[in-house]
Amino acid sequence: MTPWMATMALVAEVAEPVTAAIFLVCGLFLLEVEARSPALDPGCRRLARGVGWAYVGVAAIIAALLLLGIVPWGVARSG
Repeated sequence: MTPWMATMALVAEVAEPVTAAIFLVCGLFLLEVEARSPALDPGCRRLARGVGWAYVGVAAIIAALLLLGIVPWGVARSG
């Protein structure tokens, strides 16, 4: 494995949990702040809840793949 590929593999390994954490934080923000905001109309709050749950779901899928040892992005596998 070349140094460039080793560096990319390391970046991919670090990026996966960070990506899951960012999706989780954004989803929880939408669920806790935007979905409860009295300044928004009911349609916007419903949309914020839906997108928030979708973000939390993506974070859960990435976390499950990491726990199972499956690399979601496929870059970090060495040959």
